[in-house]
Amino acid sequence: KETELVPSSWHAWAGLGSTCHMLREYENAISHFKKAIEIASGDAQIYWVLSDLASIYATCTNDELRNGPESLRLADKACKLTEYKDSFSLIVLAEAYAECGNFQKAVECQAQAIALLSGRNYSGIGIQISSADGVHRVGSITPDTPAASAGIQVGDTIMGVDGQSVEDLRIEDLGAKIMGPSGTEVVLSMKRQGQEAIENISMVRHRITDPTLAEYEQRLAAYKAGKPWREKKDSDSVQSVQP
Repeated sequence: KETELVPSSWHAWAGLGSTCHMLREYENAISHFKKAIEIASGDAQIYWVLSDLASIYATCTNDELRNGPESLRLADKACKLTEYKDSFSLIVLAEAYAECGNFQKAVECQAQAIALLSGRNYSGIGIQISSADGVHRVGSITPDTPAASAGIQVGDTIMGVDGQSVEDLRIEDLGAKIMGPSGTEVVLSMKRQGQEAIENISMVRHRITDPTLAEYEQRLAAYKAGKPWREKKDSDSVQSVQP
């Protein structure tokens, strides 16, 4: 229905693709991502869709769908769009190189991504935000963080920050608004799943360590051992930031 309402919106197709990817409906995800890329011709923000599609081709557990050369083409394009400064795009490029058997390049790209992430310890509340067609939801919550203590739940919709609506904000700008100096307060206006009422939740920002580093170190070790990476059943691939 979303794509019927907004047939020209690549964000709608990309959101459907992300949902299908999380559900491991790989063929549907590939179809939706391709449609998004077709519509978004010339839009640099499509880089994360290129990376998500490339990741499916490189790491999905369906042998018939994996396509190393196509994964490498898409991942390289995403990295060029982000000037090789986006950690997720670099991680997917490493996946693509590994699927193609070039483990030396996989190690180089993975190490570069880890170096970027290592500098991403930040002060925030410990949530991962996923965004689709302008709607910002909580994708995951890091344990022992202000968000976890406040009872924020996966799937909650973020409606505002410090009394200001986030409806028209890009995901990067929303993350920047939630982050701030350690010890300072931030108030999120949240809509719980299945509820219409909006709840204001006050939290004090703490220092947060990126929780993905441990897994990415495991991937680096696998590439050094000459092994490609495969998706896990409980892993998610969505556009996100972690404030």
